[in-house]
Amino acid sequence: MFQIAPFLQRPGDQPFSIENQFSDFFSQLPTGLFVMVCGSSILLLAAFAWFIYFKPLYKARKNRQENPTPQVDESMEIPAMKRKPKKNDFDDLPDLDMLLDPSSLAKELPPIDDTPEAAPKKPAPMRYQRGNVRVKMDNGATIPAEEVLSVLRDPRDGRLIVQINNTGYRSLVDAPNTKETFIKIMRELSDVVNKPDNNPPDPAESLPDTPATKSAPPPPISLDGAMPGDLPKYRIEDSIKPTSRGKYEAAPVPELNIANAIEAYLQHKLKHTPEYSGRVLHVLPAPGGGVRIQVDDIYYEAVSDIEDPEVRAFLQQTIQEWQARQ
Repeated sequence: MFQIAPFLQRPGDQPFSIENQFSDFFSQLPTGLFVMVCGSSILLLAAFAWFIYFKPLYKARKNRQENPTPQVDESMEIPAMKRKPKKNDFDDLPDLDMLLDPSSLAKELPPIDDTPEAAPKKPAPMRYQRGNVRVKMDNGATIPAEEVLSVLRDPRDGRLIVQINNTGYRSLVDAPNTKETFIKIMRELSDVVNKPDNNPPDPAESLPDTPATKSAPPPPISLDGAMPGDLPKYRIEDSIKPTSRGKYEAAPVPELNIANAIEAYLQHKLKHTPEYSGRVLHVLPAPGGGVRIQVDDIYYEAVSDIEDPEVRAFLQQTIQEWQARQ
């Protein structure tokens, strides 16, 4: 406590102190003014708290009650829909031109699937026509050719496979006879790369174009518009549906089997085509994931390999009709 020196005080004065000065000051203030200032300060703080914190919180809670946000299961990823899917967006439909022309096979390798698959059933022995492959040359001529070697790729690991005499080899180390044949073919192939063709065959030997054949009419359509071989219709918008708990569930994508679908349409058309009543025509799935074409007792890798021009044109027309319906 601070006090004034005694020699500065007059006789009869009270001791001077800061506490006495504050108490004298507050005692002179009106009580109403003090209460008004304190009350205004409290109201100002309450108004700040209401507008800054409580009012936005109240509005957000009210909006959540009026428009509840559906809960999405985090374990399920809903595909983004950036545009309206088109009719042909059936996901992984393969290029059907591979059935009509094997030279148009896609160059990209399919993704490697590590899921173990059941061992496929042993297919019937396939007998290929050799020497009856029609090849269109760069000069426009179409000539017969014989396959002596095929180079394939194993989609499991990307390694190349050499096929000679209908037998595939991942390595020729343990097959000396096949290795010698392969080396001879590679020596002949080097002439194709490094030497010009100064002695081409007579152009008169080129095969004429396939004559026009009669086209069979499409089979009749049922009353509901369905037909054997139609692929299941699938739309992303229809597959995602909300549940009672506010979550969304997506229906699984239906599996597509192109070979079986074309086979069903082909057999349906054969019932209404009496010209082929005694023929055996099938489009079958191959063990490696492709297709094989059966004409009577002969199997082909593509429709373009079929020797009979009428059967070849009939199957090409059948595949085009089936593709146009999807």
